[in-house]
Amino acid sequence: MVKHYGNADGTLKLRDKLEPKFVVGGNIGKTFQFVKSENAQAGFVALSQCYKNGAFTSGSGWVVPQSLYNTIRQDAVLLKAGEKNEGAKRFLEFLKKSPDTAAVREAYGYGTAQ
Repeated sequence: MVKHYGNADGTLKLRDKLEPKFVVGGNIGKTFQFVKSENAQAGFVALSQCYKNGAFTSGSGWVVPQSLYNTIRQDAVLLKAGEKNEGAKRFLEFLKKSPDTAAVREAYGYGTAQ
């Protein structure tokens, strides 16, 4: 169990203590595989890889409080090449406005931009 090495500014101050144990995956998928295969004791992975409907799908986890990191924006955009593609425009609108997509985002731990 990791002790809370926090301070007044909200940071945990764990880097110096844990950095010798760091293994860095080339991408989030590889990092997830290190943890899933138990080749790493713990890892920072995308919440959507191990969380659904308010619970971890296997093993254990800790959702990092938002006060400890800056907002991570994951945007959907319509590229110039697709500006005349009606299907692409409808799909972007679906992502932004559909209650179905909002439910999927919430199930996997993602919020919706304000």
